[in-house]
Amino acid sequence: VQTCALPICFPVTIPTVIFLKIIEQKTGMTLRKIIEGDRVCRNLSPQIVKLYIYDLYNKIAQCINKNNFSFILGSNDGVTGALSLAAAKEMKIPWVALQFTTIPHGLIGFQKSLCPADLAPVAEKWKQAELQVLAKKTINDLYLKNKKLGYKAPFSLSEIFNSKIYCLKNKIYPNKEYKLQKISRTKFNYYSIQENIKNDIRRLNNRFFLPQKSLLFNPLNTKYAYFPLHMSPESSIDVWGTQFNNQIELAKQIAIALPFEIDLAVKIHFSDPDNYSKKIIEKMQNIAGCFIAHPAADSNKFIKKASIIFGITGTSLLEAALYGKPVIAFAKNPYLCFPLSQHAKSLEELPHQVLKLLENRKPKRKKILKAYQKYLENFMPGCYNDWQRKISQIEIKNLQKVFDLIIKKKKFFN
Repeated sequence: VQTCALPICFPVTIPTVIFLKIIEQKTGMTLRKIIEGDRVCRNLSPQIVKLYIYDLYNKIAQCINKNNFSFILGSNDGVTGALSLAAAKEMKIPWVALQFTTIPHGLIGFQKSLCPADLAPVAEKWKQAELQVLAKKTINDLYLKNKKLGYKAPFSLSEIFNSKIYCLKNKIYPNKEYKLQKISRTKFNYYSIQENIKNDIRRLNNRFFLPQKSLLFNPLNTKYAYFPLHMSPESSIDVWGTQFNNQIELAKQIAIALPFEIDLAVKIHFSDPDNYSKKIIEKMQNIAGCFIAHPAADSNKFIKKASIIFGITGTSLLEAALYGKPVIAFAKNPYLCFPLSQHAKSLEELPHQVLKLLENRKPKRKKILKAYQKYLENFMPGCYNDWQRKISQIEIKNLQKVFDLIIKKKKFFN
C-alpha cells in the first residue's frame, strides 16, 4: 500500500480524533502503544505519525474494498499490523497472523490479534501418538542441546564488514526481493541512509569498546536469577511487550524484587551484541547483585543452573519451562501453560510472587510433557521461519494446508 506525501503541519480535527478512537477500540491497544511499538514511527513527530496512520488506514480500507479479500493475512509489525487489524475488524473480515515455533522449528499457529497468547484453536488435530513422539523428541533434543539457532549477528570485524558489503551490493545491484521492498519504502517504515550510517557507527563503537573482560562466559557459582535481554528493535518486545521495552530499567526492577541471597545474571542477546554501549553495561553492573553475561556465552548453561528465569516473551522462557524451571513472563505468551510459568504481577507484588514461586518443587517430567503437548496442540506443520533458505516442497504443501484451513475456519478470526 503506497502512502501519499505528507505535509509538515497537520491539524488534529474532531473527525480525526473520532477516527483514531475507532482504531484503539478495534485493536484493543492505545494509539500511543501502537506508535511506541513501531521501531521507526516512535522516533518521528507525533503529529506527522497521526496523519500517516490516518492516510495508511484509508489506503488499507480502500484496498480491502477493491479486492474483496476472503481474509487478511496480518503481521506483528507495529503500525502496519495494528492498522490492518483495525480495518479488518471494522469491515468484519477475518484477520490472522501466523506464529512460527522455535522449539521445534517448522510449526505454525494462528494469532487472532497482536497478542502472541491469543491463538485460535483451529490447527489440524494431531494424532495423540504423533504429538507425544514430537514432544518427547523435542525435549530430548533440547536436553542434548541439539537446538538450532535462528539469525545470529555477525560478531567478528570480518563478519561485520562482509555483511555491510552484502547490503551495499544489494543497493547498487538490487535483486528481485530488494526491488519489491524498495517500492514500499518510506520514512515511516524504513530508516533513512543517514540514520542507518549513524546507527552502524554507534554499533561499531559499542562493539569495539565492549568490556569483554568484565562479562560472564560461565554461570555464577552462587544462586541467581536469569534475565536474557531481547533483540531490539524486534516485535517480541516492541509489539508484544511495549510497556517493557526499556529492558535496562526492567533489569533493575527484577534485581530489586529478588531476595538478598539471589543474584541476577543479565545476558546480552547473541543477535544483538552491539546494541549497548560500555556506559549502559556499566550502569547495569552497578545494580546491586547484577552481573552481565557475554553475548557469545551459552544461554542454555545459564538456564540450567538458574533458580528462576525472567523474560518478556522469547524462546528462553520456553526452554526454561521445558527444564521445569520457575518462569516469570512480563508479557502474555503461549508458554504460560507450563506448571511453574506465571505472568508477572505488578512491580509491588513481584517480590512476593518470586518468593512463592521459588517454594515450589520441580515438576515431574511427565507433567512438563503433558503441558508441552497442550502448547503444541495450537500449531500444525508449516515451514521454517527463515526466509533466506530455499523452501522445500513439503513446506509448500504444508503452507497450502495452512491457508486452506484459514479459509475453512475463517469464522474463528472475526
